[in-house]
Amino acid sequence: ARTAARQPDLVMMQKLRKWFDSRPDLKMPRVIAVLTHIDLLAPAMEWQPPYQWPPAAGSEKVRLKEQQIAAAVAAAQEQLGELVSAVVPLCAADGRVFGVEQWLLPTLVDKLDEARAVAMLRCLRAEVDARKIRKVVDQLLAAGKEIAAVLWEAARK
Repeated sequence: ARTAARQPDLVMMQKLRKWFDSRPDLKMPRVIAVLTHIDLLAPAMEWQPPYQWPPAAGSEKVRLKEQQIAAAVAAAQEQLGELVSAVVPLCAADGRVFGVEQWLLPTLVDKLDEARAVAMLRCLRAEVDARKIRKVVDQLLAAGKEIAAVLWEAARK
């Protein structure tokens, strides 16, 4: 959350998008960017969750840490753009875990229906491909039996 150097992330996401674009039979899954180390945002010495994110509209009691979290998320979303479907802040430090239950899990659940649909389509496609492979194997086995029979007959003469 404290570093704006997201160029490697952006490059990786662009490569991932390009890979999926080159395979029109596959759909790129939604990507959720997880913004870690929000506990180190200013004021760095303050860590008093729960924090509200996004800050409540019209709320006058938005703490500085909440403002910093919102700004860090907005910056990451702007930098990664449409390559990610969401940016979620959290802290995973020992004894300071916050944001997983509050923000990450609800975001994952929100994307779950589409993920299940994509997974089902992949399974169906794999089943179709498996049937094709099985058919080819069966044909090769049948051809091998015919060749073996012809060779057996030729050897017997």
